[in-house]
Amino acid sequence: MPSLSAFRHNCGPVRGDGTRTSQGVLALAPGFSDREKQRYLAEVLDTGAVDRDFLNYVRQPFAVNTARGLARTLHATVLLESDANEAEFRERAEQFGILHLGTHAEMNATSPMYSRLVLSKSGSTTDAESDGYLHAYEIMRAGPEGTTRGAFRLRDGHRSYR
Repeated sequence: MPSLSAFRHNCGPVRGDGTRTSQGVLALAPGFSDREKQRYLAEVLDTGAVDRDFLNYVRQPFAVNTARGLARTLHATVLLESDANEAEFRERAEQFGILHLGTHAEMNATSPMYSRLVLSKSGSTTDAESDGYLHAYEIMRAGPEGTTRGAFRLRDGHRSYR
C-alpha cells in the first residue's frame, strides 16, 4: 500500500477567459496518530462496526510536518488529524488550486474507480459519504455543475498515476 505524498487538483470553476478561479493550497494530513485512533474508537457507537483497517494504518508524522511546512512556505490552509476528514475535503476542495493530501492511498488495479485515499474518520457515523475513504469515483463526481474536473495526479514518491 503506497503512501500518498501529493494530490494535484486542477479543477474548479472556470472564468470566461478559460482561467480557473480556485487558488491557493489546501493541505490535509490525518497523521494516523495513536491519539487520533483513540478518538475514533471513543466515538464508535457499535463495536461491531469498528474499522480495523483504519486502526492499522501506519502513523505519518512526516506528512503532518510537511503540511505544517506548506502553511509556513505557501500560506496553505492546513487540516490535520480529525479535521482532515471527508466532509472538510468536500466542503473546501473546490476553493483551492492545489490540494496536498499527506495520507495513505490504496490502489485497486482490478477496479480503479474503487481506489481510495484514506482520511480521518468519525466513529459516530456509518454514512458512506463520511466513512473516511475518498474513492476515485467520489472524486470524479465531485464538483458543482459546470465545473471542469480536470486531470488528477497521484504521486506515491516512486511513480505517478493519472
